[in-house]
Amino acid sequence: TPLPLPTFDPVADRIWVHHLTELCVIVSLMGAGLAINRPFGWRSWAATWRLLGLAMPLTIGATALAAWALLDWPVSVALLVAAVLAPTDPVLASEVRVGEP
Repeated sequence: TPLPLPTFDPVADRIWVHHLTELCVIVSLMGAGLAINRPFGWRSWAATWRLLGLAMPLTIGATALAAWALLDWPVSVALLVAAVLAPTDPVLASEVRVGEP
């Protein structure tokens, strides 16, 4: 016989889901912050600023345009989906992480 597993309803248990997602974000940000080994300054963060100021907005714009033109989505929905899909954390985190020992 299968083991009786506890039931979980994310809508009914939305407070627990909210706290669990907050905890996951905190742990993820803490891990990324601990991996940064770069002095603060404009020159040492130049590649990161280019990614934030140029690459990310262009990616959001291109994805939103594709969703609007190809999928016939409303502009607001296309922008929201594009912002969610924008490559932020993996790209930026790998840019500023500590190198090999």
